[in-house]
Amino acid sequence: MSLYLCVFLDSKDASGLDMGSYSDFNHFRMKLLHANASNNNSIRLNTLLNHSDCDGEWTSKQSLSLIKELREVRSYFIKEASPSQTEILASIDSLLELARFSVNHNSPILFQ
Repeated sequence: MSLYLCVFLDSKDASGLDMGSYSDFNHFRMKLLHANASNNNSIRLNTLLNHSDCDGEWTSKQSLSLIKELREVRSYFIKEASPSQTEILASIDSLLELARFSVNHNSPILFQ
């Protein structure tokens, strides 16, 4: 079973992101957590980490927080750029794009 994050507008799926399986999404979050800790960074990834991995939503206000968190941790991955980081950077960028869409349209990101 996979996790699909999406924003609906007028009852239609306007933008979405397949995060893979629930364990893939958890693995993604743990990579960001470990990178943050390894960098001795004080970035709090509360919005990203303190949410169920299988249901609910991030409100557009939470999406603003998510954007800040992802931008900060993204800068670490860019500094540490290596071929193995390409996939994680792509996932961060895709989630950033979805969060921006959520904010721009004042609509939540739904976990489905």
